[in-house]
Amino acid sequence: MDCSATELARLVPDLDPAATLYVADKDLVVVFSNDEWRRFAESNAGDALVGPRWNTGLLDNMSGRAKSRWASIYDLLLDKRLSHYEEDFICSSPQERRIFRLRITPVELPGKDGVWLVHHTVRIDDSAEEREDLRRRLRELETDVGLLEREYRARVMGRQTEVPGFAVAEHFQPLDDVGGDLIWSRQYEDGGADLVVADTTGHGYEAAVHAAKLVMMLDQLASADRTPQDLLATLNRGLIRNRPAHESAFATGIHFRFQRADSCIRCANFGHMGPLFSRSGQVDLELGVALGLVDTVPLWPETMIDLEDHGTRFLVFSDGVTEQFDASGGMFGAGRLLQSFRGSLDLDLHAALMRIVSDLAEFRGEAIVKDDSTLVALELVP
Repeated sequence: MDCSATELARLVPDLDPAATLYVADKDLVVVFSNDEWRRFAESNAGDALVGPRWNTGLLDNMSGRAKSRWASIYDLLLDKRLSHYEEDFICSSPQERRIFRLRITPVELPGKDGVWLVHHTVRIDDSAEEREDLRRRLRELETDVGLLEREYRARVMGRQTEVPGFAVAEHFQPLDDVGGDLIWSRQYEDGGADLVVADTTGHGYEAAVHAAKLVMMLDQLASADRTPQDLLATLNRGLIRNRPAHESAFATGIHFRFQRADSCIRCANFGHMGPLFSRSGQVDLELGVALGLVDTVPLWPETMIDLEDHGTRFLVFSDGVTEQFDASGGMFGAGRLLQSFRGSLDLDLHAALMRIVSDLAEFRGEAIVKDDSTLVALELVP
C-alpha cells in the first residue's frame, strides 16, 4: 500500500514526514518515499541517502556483504529484537560536506498488518571534514609509532575518570609502556555521563593501536542523545573499517550510562565479565558481541541496574586481574576478587581499591605478570 505524506503524518503523529526518507512494510517494500529529499540528495551527491523509490524492495539494489548485513538489521527490527537502528552517512554538496544520521524505527500501525520500518534522518553537528580527519588518523596509528604514543598517553593514560554523583577510584597498569586496556568517560550538560571500560586483544604496541583507536572514536562520536547500543554499533563499524585486512583484533568491555541523581545505570556489555556489586556480588549482564568481530548483526542488549537493589558500590575489572597466576600456576579468579572486594567494603573507596591491588600482588608473589590489569571502583554518593 502506498502512503502519502499526509497519511504518514496521520498514522505516525510523532513523525515528521519532511525528515522521513522512506518507509517500508513488513516485506521490505517501500510504501512511502520523500521525493523532495530525493531531489535534494541527488543534486548534492548524497547517493547513500537517496534511498529506494516507491514499490521497490529495500534489498533489491544490494549484494554481497552489504546485503547480508542490512538483511540482518531488518530482521532484528522486524522481530523486535532491536527498538531502532542508526547509522551515520556523509552527504556532500559542492558548498558543504554534511553528516546525517539515518535512524530506522519499527512502527506498529493500528489496523495495519505487521510493522512498518520508518527511515528518518537528523543533521549532526560535527563536520564531514572532522570525520575524515579521524579516519586518516586512525589509519596512521598503524604505522606512526610516535603518533600512537602521543594519542595513547594523552587519551588513555592522561585522563582521570569522573562521574557526577559517584566517587571513583581506579587502578590502571599496562604490562608494557602502553597496552590494550582502557578507561574512558565523558560528562554531559544534562548531568549524565558515560563510562566505558574495555580490554582489546593482546598487549603492548599492537593492543595499544586498537585501544587508542577506540578512545579516539569515543571522543569523536559519543553524545548524550546516542544510546549505548547505538554508540557500540558505530564503534564496531569503525574498528572493522579502519584496520588492515590481515588483522582480526577485537575489544570486550562494558558501556555504562549514568543519569543525574539516579541510582539506575544503563549498561551495554560487549563480551565482558559482569561487574561486582557490594550487595549482590557478580552480576552477569546480558551479553553482546565483542567489538570488531563482525559487521553484520548490530545487537548489544542493554541492561538496567538499580544500585538500590544490587549495592551502591561496584567494581569493574579486566581479565588481567582475574587471570593473574601465582608461582604454582593457580589463577586468582573471580571468586578471590569477590572475596577481596567484599572484605574491603568497610574502607573508603580508594583504600578499598588499594586493598584489592595488594591482595592481588600478594597472591601473585614472584610470578610473572602476563597481561594489562585494570580496576575501576565506583560508589554512589549519598
